[in-house]
Amino acid sequence: MKHKKSFFWGFVLLLGCLGFFACSKEDNTKNAAARLKVDKIQLSVIQSGRLSSGSKPTLTVLANLGYEITSDVNWITTDKPIGRGQTDVIIDIQENTTGDTRVGQLTISSKELKEKVTVIQTMDLDTDDGQNVGFVYLEDDFSWCEEFGGEDEIEKQATGTTINANTVAAAKTALNSRGYEDINSGGNCFYLGKHYFKMGKTNYQTGVRLTNIPNLEDGKTTNARLTFNATPIRTGSGNYDNVQVIVEIEGPGTVGGGSKKTSEEISIQIPNGGPWHWVERSVELFGIEAGSKITLKTTKTGSDTGTFRWSLNDIKIEKIQTN
Repeated sequence: MKHKKSFFWGFVLLLGCLGFFACSKEDNTKNAAARLKVDKIQLSVIQSGRLSSGSKPTLTVLANLGYEITSDVNWITTDKPIGRGQTDVIIDIQENTTGDTRVGQLTISSKELKEKVTVIQTMDLDTDDGQNVGFVYLEDDFSWCEEFGGEDEIEKQATGTTINANTVAAAKTALNSRGYEDINSGGNCFYLGKHYFKMGKTNYQTGVRLTNIPNLEDGKTTNARLTFNATPIRTGSGNYDNVQVIVEIEGPGTVGGGSKKTSEEISIQIPNGGPWHWVERSVELFGIEAGSKITLKTTKTGSDTGTFRWSLNDIKIEKIQTN
């Protein structure tokens, strides 16, 4: 009898669990409740119809049962007026030739739910610097480091050498005079190689900050691609430190055209046992100004324990076409 009761209550519990999981998948049932979320309720664009960063404005819409976007004015349209799930929507706004600020509204509907987004378009002029696509603001192969760095350790690991940029005054002066900063000078783990920066040591992490954007006129902005070569440090056994890097902007500008100041994680990993080589990566920067500061660093903080060492060379910042 005892076993029969146990079996009975176990069966009841199983039915309850099945019911819970079935209900939790409400998006897949005919009777699912509509859910709607929009990531902003207002946005402002300049005369050209773009954000001050130079990119087109966007919305992120989350609608489990689908959505529809309508506009109360003919100068605002979207690239995905109908969709379902989580969707990034680009907003196309015509140039403002009225001579005054104008306001329009988007309505995002899902079943009985509605969200409204107010669009304010000013007469503010585009601050783009007017340079042609491909114009190079910065290109540095770090050949100037050869004065301080020894033999290239990526080519000849056994005999490669570097110079500590914090303890050798001339090396630190050369670094800073070219617009670079060690973001964790207290960690004493920033080195100059033959034609690269080497950063980090066991239990100490660091990165490099570009203190300004050269060749960019004050008061003007640009959209640019930052390209760089990076590599994790290889141990004597042939394994590589596990390193992901990020790019951050301080001051004017965003990463990737939205509102983010920090990029997604960027892998520079090399398979253990494989040849040591440089890995090229790039990110797009929007609305940067001469005073914008760009930092390249690992995803680890300065005090994280472990070895997350990496090297960097061949930095380039060039003008890109805005979408």
